[in-house]
Amino acid sequence: MRHIYEFNRHPISEEMLLGLGEGVGFICAKGGTGGGIFRYMFARFVREAADIVGDSRLNEAADAFGQIGDRWEAVAQIFRDGWESASPADALPAASAPLQAIADLEEAAWSRLVEIVA
Repeated sequence: MRHIYEFNRHPISEEMLLGLGEGVGFICAKGGTGGGIFRYMFARFVREAADIVGDSRLNEAADAFGQIGDRWEAVAQIFRDGWESASPADALPAASAPLQAIADLEEAAWSRLVEIVA
């Protein structure tokens, strides 16, 4: 997760940016991830596990991963919009804060899941 915080600190070429915008938009929303960069799929898995093992605390974790999926979808839209604009580089500043928020949410969700199953 620490690399998400460094995302906007490294120079990136226009060619790399174009590929990034297209790739992130595709992977987050369509690329076989079930949407939300696999977080929706994982949320369903954790919710099913909650039912199987009878631990309702896992539903809280599932909710957190579903909300993280929503955040990833929003970032994907930022990159898709950037990809379609005249200046794709403009998407980077708009994505920076949401990516940092996702990193925090991911860390909290995974930590909580570890607490529940430990």
